[in-house]
Amino acid sequence: MEEKQMSLTDEVRAKEEVWDSRSDLDKLIDEATHSLAQRTKTLSVAVLDDGRSWHAGMANIFENPEFSDMTTCANIFSFIEQAKRLSDFFLSRYPGSTNVEVFFGEDLNWPGLEPVGIATTYFNAGGHQGAFGIIGPVRLRFPLIIPVLRYYGSMIEDISQR
Repeated sequence: MEEKQMSLTDEVRAKEEVWDSRSDLDKLIDEATHSLAQRTKTLSVAVLDDGRSWHAGMANIFENPEFSDMTTCANIFSFIEQAKRLSDFFLSRYPGSTNVEVFFGEDLNWPGLEPVGIATTYFNAGGHQGAFGIIGPVRLRFPLIIPVLRYYGSMIEDISQR
């Protein structure tokens, strides 16, 4: 699976979308989560090690035929609403870098998420460890999603240090 890199134009646009929020970590992460969801057309989540979490793009879930079953959608929404468990899931795997990891339904240890795939990247910002995640079907176009996700993790680290 060959990854496709983000274009320089897309990188500049992504940074512009969040730049004005750089002095407020909560707002920065919120803006980045929304931008990530919009750019990838997926459900995007973010967590910090102090338990804060964000999500955006919930309507994007309904664009996937795998999620036409309302029970699956309810399980996804339940998963993202449990901030502590979501944070534990992402940050217990924290490798200390902006590497991207991919998990599939059975890896999530949550009933009813078998058709779900999650790609995640990690970052350090404002003295906190954090993670962004993209949630979608196991058939997500990972070669397109992973470079975008990786860029957002790096971008948040870079912006939060300014």
